Amino acid sequence: MGGGSTLAAMEVQNRFFRLGIAVSHASDPSLMRMIAATLGEDDVVVAISTTGAANEVIEAAGIAKRYGALVVAITRPQSRLASIADIALGVQVPEAPDALKPTASRYALLAAIDLLAASTAYCKPLEAQTRMRRIKYELLKGTDGNSNGPLGD
Repeated sequence: MGGGSTLAAMEVQNRFFRLGIAVSHASDPSLMRMIAATLGEDDVVVAISTTGAANEVIEAAGIAKRYGALVVAITRPQSRLASIADIALGVQVPEAPDALKPTASRYALLAAIDLLAASTAYCKPLEAQTRMRRIKYELLKGTDGNSNGPLGD
């Protein structure tokens, strides 16, 4: 819901589609509930909240869980969201009191997403490598051909 968690959800989509996993994100509360109501036993929800107290995220995760989806939460340990998750990846970083400084928790969320994506890729390493090579190949077509850059600029 807003801020760093919404950006982190976008990054989940960015990282997982590359692995051949159909994924979407939503930060609109009504859309989150509607999507959650369509999920089932073959689905996974990655619920992200730095505080673990965002009612909209908790409610959507609860709906998805009731319909059989696996709920993975990237959130503060021992939070309400962590308590309803099947798997809770605890992230808690003290924020600077200065509102003009970058939000430290955003970097912690990205690190957790990187670990989740990498561990998922290692479940099917040959398939993941093939997809990554195909993406890199297509992206290089419109550049100077330097393959040392990031996977998507």
